[in-house]
Amino acid sequence: MAGGRRRARIRDLSPEPAVAARQAHDLCLRMLTDRARTRHELNEVLRNEGLTGEIIDSVLNRLVALRLIDDAAYAESFVRSRQRAGVAKRSVTRELHAKGIAEPEAEAALATIDPKHERETARLLATRRAARTVGMPIEARRRRLYGLLARRGYPSDLVRSVVDQVLGEAQEDDREVQDLDRFDL
Repeated sequence: MAGGRRRARIRDLSPEPAVAARQAHDLCLRMLTDRARTRHELNEVLRNEGLTGEIIDSVLNRLVALRLIDDAAYAESFVRSRQRAGVAKRSVTRELHAKGIAEPEAEAALATIDPKHERETARLLATRRAARTVGMPIEARRRRLYGLLARRGYPSDLVRSVVDQVLGEAQEDDREVQDLDRFDL
């Protein structure tokens, strides 16, 4: 176990191509029961097992034909999942490319991201974080919110406007509370 991950293995890889192909197929099925994977991810695993390109291609083509590997569906699901986690389109794009998703599938999945929804997600993230920074100097709050949104991959112009909006609303709320405190209710 390297870094807390189990490494998929084919025990005693057979020199016989038909048996090695069956072993590779079984390994892929075991990995796919854990979670969906891209063709690229499975290709890398099989290459690391020492299988030939011919065997790898035949196994992966068979899995694609059976629709057990579907990079387009994977990309769509991945984009939805990352959006729910508050990750920006730019970061999701990088992650899709790292997973080996081809450009057409990645573009189609990324086209489902609504810029208004992305802005609203950024605002919600910043609002939650701003609530935890009440009482800090305004510049420290600003830096923390900038850092949060930048790490999530939001573009700097969006970060700037969202942080200004959230901190402006927070300052208004603080003034309202101070005004209410003056009226000893």
